[in-house]
Amino acid sequence: ITMTEQVEIIKRINDATTLPLICDLDDGYGSAINVYRTISEVSRLDVGAVFIEDQQNPKRCGHFEEHAIIPLESMVGKIHAAKDASLDPDMHLMIRTDALSATGSFERTLEIAQAYVEAGADSIFIEAIQTEQQIRDIPKRFQVPAVINLVEKGKTPMFPNAELERMGYKI
Repeated sequence: ITMTEQVEIIKRINDATTLPLICDLDDGYGSAINVYRTISEVSRLDVGAVFIEDQQNPKRCGHFEEHAIIPLESMVGKIHAAKDASLDPDMHLMIRTDALSATGSFERTLEIAQAYVEAGADSIFIEAIQTEQQIRDIPKRFQVPAVINLVEKGKTPMFPNAELERMGYKI
């Protein structure tokens, strides 16, 4: 689906509800220039939050194997472009990283995620967390809210929402 199709879908959903939306914008539909255009279009819709990810095309579910992430400098450029492009000062920018499954290194993933926070991420979303200890460590490592994604039969151990909240997850 293209950026313009996604914007139209977001508009239709947003028009049908008063609830704030969290909008998945994939990789922002290209380079930093494309991210700028995507965010400027979506930010006009007064959604609650958007997220973009660092997975390289062709993309796959983060809980599957055989994918890679784009270079750190490219993703940092996309984050700066997103922050510069937003017309809505209240729009929350989540950044998803697939670094853990792509690199296999938890420490490298934390370094990448921290670079994204320093570039302007309002929250950090580490996809396909693999152990209970990693789940417990992530919210403590960042000055922004941590997002967790639970997928049945995925790589991330399942926990009840109340337990995840006690661990420090906000979303």
